Amino acid sequence: MEGFADLVKAFATVLWAGLAFYIFWSLRSTIVKLLESRSINIKIAGNEINLPQATASIGAAVADIQARLAAMGEGAPPKPGPAGGATPTIFASRPAPELEAALSPAATEATARTAHILWVDDYPSNNTFLIDRLRGSGHSIDLSTSTADALQRLAHQAYDGVISDLGRKEGGVENPMAGRDLITEMREAGFTPPVLVFGGTRAIQLRKDLIAAGARGVTNSGIDVIAFVDACAGARPS
Repeated sequence: MEGFADLVKAFATVLWAGLAFYIFWSLRSTIVKLLESRSINIKIAGNEINLPQATASIGAAVADIQARLAAMGEGAPPKPGPAGGATPTIFASRPAPELEAALSPAATEATARTAHILWVDDYPSNNTFLIDRLRGSGHSIDLSTSTADALQRLAHQAYDGVISDLGRKEGGVENPMAGRDLITEMREAGFTPPVLVFGGTRAIQLRKDLIAAGARGVTNSGIDVIAFVDACAGARPS
């Protein structure tokens, strides 16, 4: 009888496994469509993003970290690469001396201050995970989607730093140099917070022009964004 009972149990196990496989196989096309669907949204840091966006953001972050670790092993900084690619860049131009000092390990460990940052991007959902990470560290991040709105905020709020994309829609019209224009208008209006341009390959290629316009740094790496915000916090008067 024991042998028969064991046979029944084994058969039941195989039956359940077969049933599970049959259900999966029958619904495989639906499951694939569901995973590819942009209708699955999650809310992080006040922004709603869909599953493909979340997957892409996580993949970009992992690639960023891998590139940094590889560069550390080679003893050289990573070379510039495409946004979200496998070869992000540390500040594409050398930071100003005061920022370089603030980025040192000693300065980072010595301060527990937080920064008030203005982040300008017409698609803030692209930065959801970074925003969530920074806010989780105690930093205050205000979001703006246009140059005009950013200038209004700068006129009424004191910010420790500004992060901007390079190209974005302004008044319904694509402006490929909106980030540079923001920097120019900030300086003309007397606004002095350091500006980090967080963009893609084109931003890296234009880094000399952007630095000349007044940007503190240009990057396509989320790691640099975090370092920039921490540096702004370290430079904040106590």
